[in-house]
Amino acid sequence: MTAEPQTLEAYDVTEVLGRGAMGTVFGATRKQDGVAVAIKTMSGDLLVDDERPDMIARFRSEAAIGRRLDHPGVVKVLDSGPLKAGYFLVMEWVRGTLLSDRVGHPGRPALSWQEASHSLLDLLDTLSYVHAQGIVHRDIKPSNLFLLPPDAPLSIKLMDFGVARIEGSNLTQTGDLVGTPAFMSPEQLEGRTIGPASDLFSAGILLYMLLTGSRPFEGSVASIMHQVLYRRPEPPSSLTENLPPPLDEIVTRALQKDPANRFASAAAFASEMRALLERTGALRPIRGSAPDDGAERAGILPPPEPTPADPLADLLQEIGAGLADRVTQRRLAVLDAKLATLDDVIEDPAGRQDAAARLLREGLTPLLAAVEAGAPLPEAVAAPARQDFAFAAQAAERLAAGLRTLDPGLETAMPIQAVSGRLLQAALGFGGRLSASLTQDDDPDLVTISANLMRLDVLRDAMERLGATGEIAALSGTQSMVASQLMLKVTSIIRRYTEGEADDLLRFSVASLLHEVEELLVLAERLVDPESEQLGAPVVRDFIVQAARLAEMTVEELMQERGDLEVRSFQGRLMQVGLIYLFAVRLDSEACRAALQDLIARVYGKLEALTEALCAQLEAALSEPLDGQVTTGTRTVLHQLSAVHDLAERLEWQELDQRVMRLLRDRVMADARLRQLLAAG
Repeated sequence: MTAEPQTLEAYDVTEVLGRGAMGTVFGATRKQDGVAVAIKTMSGDLLVDDERPDMIARFRSEAAIGRRLDHPGVVKVLDSGPLKAGYFLVMEWVRGTLLSDRVGHPGRPALSWQEASHSLLDLLDTLSYVHAQGIVHRDIKPSNLFLLPPDAPLSIKLMDFGVARIEGSNLTQTGDLVGTPAFMSPEQLEGRTIGPASDLFSAGILLYMLLTGSRPFEGSVASIMHQVLYRRPEPPSSLTENLPPPLDEIVTRALQKDPANRFASAAAFASEMRALLERTGALRPIRGSAPDDGAERAGILPPPEPTPADPLADLLQEIGAGLADRVTQRRLAVLDAKLATLDDVIEDPAGRQDAAARLLREGLTPLLAAVEAGAPLPEAVAAPARQDFAFAAQAAERLAAGLRTLDPGLETAMPIQAVSGRLLQAALGFGGRLSASLTQDDDPDLVTISANLMRLDVLRDAMERLGATGEIAALSGTQSMVASQLMLKVTSIIRRYTEGEADDLLRFSVASLLHEVEELLVLAERLVDPESEQLGAPVVRDFIVQAARLAEMTVEELMQERGDLEVRSFQGRLMQVGLIYLFAVRLDSEACRAALQDLIARVYGKLEALTEALCAQLEAALSEPLDGQVTTGTRTVLHQLSAVHDLAERLEWQELDQRVMRLLRDRVMADARLRQLLAAG
């Protein structure tokens, strides 16, 4: 699985929250006080040379600015530092959802106008604080904002100050094109010196999106740039009914091309929003405080209860209730408490033996039967797996331990082994059938097989809790065999394509496999896990070599055929290359490090050459005298450069992205024919 960040001894890493092109975000707790945190990492050794200095500088800037800011509307940075192969950033763990997950559906605003106005008001109050510290964020957009739950003090929280500008800082110079074009201000696009007014323009774009579900500036990168610089968007009320008329006026002022014509400050913008809410009776009271995490955790444990008249019957009743309904974390805590009560109350050796025997018959045996019947076996069709399977297995484990405490001579291992053995046989049967299917010519169903392997993960965890060590080893071997055969199958399909069998059907098969990059990544992580690495790493390295060849071959085809390809076909093939790159930067494997670095360098080099060729093609086309007209070929190359920009932005290739944006910006500003084309849509 994904390796945990190194040299972070002060934290217990608990889970993976997300993975991007440059690293992974982990959920963790701080050991000294149990506070939940999020740890963002960057794999510096997997950055290509052209991108490394800029990315490292921005990561450090994000850390420095984040630690400097202290405001409830800003995601707090708590710690940062170097790792063995990169850098880490420790932030508060925010309870909420990214705004980007809620917006972007034209005609369907994510929030009511009242909610949208309150969210923007909270953002403006935060920006007022940030600007007072001499900082301009420069990348206000939905993916950098968290929507918070109703009990939080604010409705929205701002993060990611990686491209922020600090007064007196030389991290980013005048002329740099940093940020996201669809959310940039005109002065930011033009490369002029920017101030707080640039963030207010971006906030205006955000308000427009919240009110309408659409961005005010849409299309290819060149088209977006033209619109930001020269076009006034339609008012929000033309897209969403029943908006108060002053909202159109507020949005129009925020989106003025000249910074001097916008609101004088975030506070002034907020004042207008607050006045509108007051006039319409929509201004809400101050939001409540978030509940204390400790109180939430305390809610798992039930309040003390009086000792029941019959502790054994009481315990059996609790087990029966869990079997009839579901076993939960709270019920596990109750089970522990009732077992402890039974152990304290029954002191007579004969009584303890009788109680243990009855619990074995009426408690553990039904629990084990429920575990077996509800196990998440691959290909299970007779009955759905119990949603509480893992908790039920924990309950059986704890009850078995309690029985041994009551009567050390009681045999509990045999019934557990019997159930584990039957589950193992079912899992081994699946492995054998899958192994046979992978020898056939049909394309493997990565999603289904990955889901079944995850079911086996849950099953293995349950067996581990039940102490079935022999079964665990056999099950792990089955998983490794399946994963290895599946990766070999995928590699053979790609190899056939790269070695000359490039027909349409095979091209579709390869595209389908790459589309499931997350499943491929999880599959590779299984094989480079310390338990499987000796046999699995060579299999993964072979896949990486073939994937690198596929990426190079795909870009070479794009170079040769770009003039004849439809835009969607160009975008689709380019995205395949991006998926290969994402696989490489997300796989954390020391055994495959050299192969991964080689793949990353080769992919970037090929895409860099493609970008240069497209830029040269655009320059040549726009330098020809064409009686004021722009050719269809020019329109095509604009869309292709837009696809390169989209990929570079997703992969966080700042340097390559800036080359494309600078060229498009310069040509849009200088070429009247191009502006005419973009204005026509």
